Amino acid sequence: MKRKCVACGQRFTPPIQSRGRVSKRITCSYECHRQLVANKTFWTPEEKQFLHDHANELPLPLFYEVFKRHATISGWPPRTFNGFCQHLAKLGYTAEPMTTMMSCSRLAKIIGISPYTVSNWPRQGLKVRYRTKDGTRYFNVNDVHKFAKARPQNFGGLKYEGLYALFGDEELCRQILLNYPKRHRVIAQPRRVLCVTTNKVYKSLAHAAKDTYLHKTTVYKSCKFNQEFAGLRFRYYD
Repeated sequence: MKRKCVACGQRFTPPIQSRGRVSKRITCSYECHRQLVANKTFWTPEEKQFLHDHANELPLPLFYEVFKRHATISGWPPRTFNGFCQHLAKLGYTAEPMTTMMSCSRLAKIIGISPYTVSNWPRQGLKVRYRTKDGTRYFNVNDVHKFAKARPQNFGGLKYEGLYALFGDEELCRQILLNYPKRHRVIAQPRRVLCVTTNKVYKSLAHAAKDTYLHKTTVYKSCKFNQEFAGLRFRYYD
């Protein structure tokens, strides 16, 4: 399959590398490669200053969209997403926003709880500001602060240092720890499970998994989605 040279426009056949892999070359010759490097557009001081001023404030895909809109208005040359990420890394910035917005995992790490706990908070009223293509959700710190005032029991029993690092509100942190000194934990009662294949009843998912030499998650998926695993099918007895 031929490609079009990005320097001269001629079509060429990319060489085959080891193990039958096709080369990723975008130029037809070494002279075209040198011409492409010579005509490469370097980052201007205005672009670098924009990155310095707004880095680590937004999720990386959203930050790139804001940069493209600003570049169109200012007349800057177009930049690819990979080039944008690489230059941002050269300046010493990470892909994770550090100020106004933070991901689910970072929020959980600051206050010292499980990310799975934080992932349930949008169902309870926490607003999701941005969601990436891979499903990563980002929250605004101000929205988390309002959520803590509306549902302080969700933050009960946590360390004062983590709460203060997140909110910066000494009075709110003290009220949460004073009114809710312990974590509110909901322990689900075990449900009886019926193996449809063998017609045997088990006390819980764990007992069914142990007796059939399966993983507990496998038995759970069989009960929830009515699927058969390893020749066995399960459902909740009640």
